[in-house]
Amino acid sequence: GLFVLIEFSVYFTFNAFDQRRKVEISPDSIDSLLKRIYEKDEMINRLSAEREIILQLSSEQDYQNILEKSLGVLLDLLKEEYGVASVVLLKGTGNNIHYLKGLGEPLPFQLDERMSYFVDSTRITEVADPSSLTLVVPLASDRQIIGYFLVMVRSERIKSFKADNFDKLKLQLVELSKALSLILKAEGLYIESIEDPLTGLATKRYFFKQLGDYIGLAKRHGAKLCLVMADIDNFKKINDTYGHLAGDIVLKTVAEIFKKNIMRRGDIAYNAYRYGGEELAIVLPRTGVQGAFKVAEKIRKAIENMEFVVTDKVKIAVTCSFGIAENDDECDAPEILIKRADTALYEAKNSGKNMVLVSRKNQTLRQQA
Repeated sequence: GLFVLIEFSVYFTFNAFDQRRKVEISPDSIDSLLKRIYEKDEMINRLSAEREIILQLSSEQDYQNILEKSLGVLLDLLKEEYGVASVVLLKGTGNNIHYLKGLGEPLPFQLDERMSYFVDSTRITEVADPSSLTLVVPLASDRQIIGYFLVMVRSERIKSFKADNFDKLKLQLVELSKALSLILKAEGLYIESIEDPLTGLATKRYFFKQLGDYIGLAKRHGAKLCLVMADIDNFKKINDTYGHLAGDIVLKTVAEIFKKNIMRRGDIAYNAYRYGGEELAIVLPRTGVQGAFKVAEKIRKAIENMEFVVTDKVKIAVTCSFGIAENDDECDAPEILIKRADTALYEAKNSGKNMVLVSRKNQTLRQQA
C-alpha cells in the first residue's frame, strides 16, 4: 500500500509539472493583463476621488472649503496620472458665467477672451495655446449646462503622452463631471441652509457655528475677537403702524447697510447674521473694542441718516441700538460672549436707544445721538 501511494504521488507530481510546462503565456496576453490592471487602478483612483468629494459635500459646512478640498483632490489625481497643471471651476452659462475657484498654475489666457470658444458647448472643447492645452468640460444637471470644469496641461507634457492617453483623460473628465455637477448644485443648497431668505444675512444656526469657530481660533492664536449685537428700535411699532410688509422693507434695508459697511469688496465670508426677528449680529475677528465700536457707530449713523421708503407715499426714520463684547480668557463658549453683548445692547435700549454701548466687562464707551 505504501509503495502504491509513493508511485501515485510521484506520477501525479511529474504529470502536474509536465502540464505546467505546456502552459505558454504570450506577450500579447501580458500586455492585455497589464492594461486591464492599469484600467482598474485608474477606475479605483477616480472612484476614490469621487467618494472624497461626496464626503466633503456631506460633512463640510463651508462652501469655500468644499470647493478648495474637492478641487485639491481632483488636481492631485489628474496631476499624477496626466500631468495636469491647473483646474478651474466656473458656474453658469451663456452670458452669465463666473469664476468660482481655481487651483494650480494660472491659466495662460484671460477667461473673457476665450469664453466664446466653449459657451453653450455640450462637448469637451479644446483651447490651444503655444505653451498649453486647456480642456473645457461642460457640467450639466437635468440636461442643462450649469457650469464648466477647465483642465490645463502643459504642451511639453502632452508631447510625452502615449497614443491613447489623451482619450483616456477625456473619458476620465466625463466621469468626474458628474461629481463636479453635484458641487455646483450644492452651492444653492448650501446658501439656502445658511442664508436668511429675507435679509440675505447668515442664519442664527450658522452664527453659532461660526462664532464657536472664531472663538476657538482666537484662543489658539491669542487674537482679539468682538461680537456686536444690534436691535432695530421700535420695530414692533413700525409693523403695527405700517404693516408687516413695511417691516420687511426696513429689515432688508438695514441688512444691506450692515453688509455694505462690513464686507470688503469680493469678500465671500458671512460675518453678519440675522439672530432673530429684528435682532442682528456681527462677528469681527482680529478686532478689538475700539475697532468694533467704529464699525458699529458707522452703521448706526448710516441707518439714522437713511430715509426708509415703506410705501409709495410714506418715508420713515429708523434707528438701531448696538451692544459690543470682546473675548477674553473667560469666553470659552459663544453663549458667554452673546450674553455680554446682549447685556450691553439692552442697556443701550433702556438708556434712550440709537446708541452703541460696550460691555461693562470690557470698558465703558458710549456714543449717543
